[in-house]
Amino acid sequence: MYGSLVIIARARAKEGFEEQMINAQKALVSVTREEPGCLAYELFVSNQEPGLVTFFER
Repeated sequence: MYGSLVIIARARAKEGFEEQMINAQKALVSVTREEPGCLAYELFVSNQEPGLVTFFER
C-alpha cells in the first residue's frame, strides 16, 4: 500500500495584512480536515515573526 503524503508549507503575509491572512488561513483548517483522505491539517502561527504561518498536512 502507499504511504501518506506529508506537506509542510510556509506563508508570509504582506505588511499590514498579517491579521487578515491568518484569520483566512484559520478558516481553512476545519474545511480542509473534512476532505476525504485528509489525516491531519495543522496551522502554526509564529510568535516571533508577525504574519508568518506554517502548515502541516498529511
